[in-house]
Amino acid sequence: MRKKNFSFTYSFLPVNDDGVFFNKSLLRRILVKEDADILMGDTTHEGSYFLWYYYKDLINCTSLKLTKDKITGDCIVNKKQFENIVENVTRVFGYVEEKKNKILKYYSVTDYNATEAAQLFLSSVLYDCGLKHFADDLVEETNVKKPYVYMFNHRSSEKKTSWPDSFGTVHAALIEFLFGRPFRYPENYDSTKIETEKKMSEIVMKLYSKFAYEGKPNNDEWKQYTKSDEFVISLDSEYTEYLDQYDISHLKECDIIMPKLKREDSNSKKIQIYNN
Repeated sequence: MRKKNFSFTYSFLPVNDDGVFFNKSLLRRILVKEDADILMGDTTHEGSYFLWYYYKDLINCTSLKLTKDKITGDCIVNKKQFENIVENVTRVFGYVEEKKNKILKYYSVTDYNATEAAQLFLSSVLYDCGLKHFADDLVEETNVKKPYVYMFNHRSSEKKTSWPDSFGTVHAALIEFLFGRPFRYPENYDSTKIETEKKMSEIVMKLYSKFAYEGKPNNDEWKQYTKSDEFVISLDSEYTEYLDQYDISHLKECDIIMPKLKREDSNSKKIQIYNN
């Protein structure tokens, strides 16, 4: 039996007191300001990349090839491997056996759906639940404006850096569109999809620009996130034609999946991987 340790932390954490730009507690500074406008979101498949990053030695990623030309292959998870992943994560959070079993029961995994379930579980643990907890905390503060929340739902066709289709819209996928990469390097994209990629980039740039200047999105149908209406949009290439509300029903069990963040800082914890 081989044991491997590596750092496994809460990934959704606003930068706090870095000594360079953010002074003192960013969260406390936000929560005492009445005029703070907040735009927040993540991607629809945050966990797929981290399934490979943290667990590639535990699951079947033998077909995944990271070459200079194109990323090909896949990472496959079976039921037993999913249970091992849950075991590792729950150990980090110090869960009792009963709570671990609740998580396993919630996902009801078989060999057929284990890969998708593992991606969803890690997405919830690392990003989605943290995003929801933060949004929920903000709407409970009477002196803070309600946030606008999105889930970025667009796969890049960049030829060399795009992950396989099964990975979905991966972690940090929005960045290349925010900085106009399809306009700057159109030759790096699938020529049959370049106009859609440019459209997506223009949407993201205009959205962030409008919000930076005016404190609200450039779509009047985008409602703020509230306690009674947990409105989250799907940010995709159809954003300017119609606004699609993103289904966050899978996050109703966040209190079971992961503990609510209670502190602004988090110490790195160790997670142990056991391979037979």
